[in-house]
This record gives sequence, C-alpha cells and structure tokens, in this order.
Amino acid sequence: MKMPKAKKELIDQAIESSLGHLGAAKLMLKKSFYDASISTSYFAILDVARGALIYSEVFPKSHHGTIHKFSEEFVKKGIFPKSFGAIMTEVEKYRIEADYNFKKKFTASQAKDIYKKAEEFVGVVEKYLKSIEK
Repeated sequence: MKMPKAKKELIDQAIESSLGHLGAAKLMLKKSFYDASISTSYFAILDVARGALIYSEVFPKSHHGTIHKFSEEFVKKGIFPKSFGAIMTEVEKYRIEADYNFKKKFTASQAKDIYKKAEEFVGVVEKYLKSIEK
C-alpha cells in the first residue's frame, strides 16, 4: 500500500531537518564549539525520531514524549536495537547539560562521541524510513 503524499512529505521534512542538524553539529565540532555540537546532535536524533513516529501516526507534544514513544513504537518492538533507546536518553541528558549548565564544559572527545552516536542513529532510522516510503 502506497504511503499518502502528505505523510511522505512530513517524513521527508523530518529527515531533511535531521540531516541539516547533523551537518551543523559536524561543523561545530570541527570549530571546537563542543556544547553547541552536542545540542545540535541531539536535535538531529529528535527530528529523525519524529519522522519515524509520523510514519506510525504518533505525535508526541514534548521531547520526553518523543523519546518515550520512539522507544515504545520501535525499540521495544525490535525494529531498532535497544541501544537506540539508551542513546536517546543519554544524548538528551548531555543536551540539557550543554544548553543549561554554563559551568559544564565538554571536551572534544565527548562531543565527538555524541556526534558519532547521532550519526549512527540518524543513518539507521533514515534508511528504515526510506525503505518503507516505497
């Protein structure tokens, strides 16, 4: 059964936004803006997760809701590995620290680790979404 055009467009917009955040996070990492890179890596994950939830017709109203529903809809059902639930929770924690704790300074290693997790997460979820759009 073919996916409705409006739904496909929303999913594509979520993927595009996610990839934009991922590209920005990489540039920030290269320029040593580690806090900003971590925060932006988080939004790359959040946007592609929202794209997956659009496919399932689940529309959470908060970041926490997106993380919870993604785990419920995709991780617990075995569509994505359990590590993806943990990645979302971990990266959200780092993002909050990066955005709100001015005393906390992240290292290049920490920011690179978060970026790599985001890159993997986005790549896998994007591939899944592209495969079901057909």
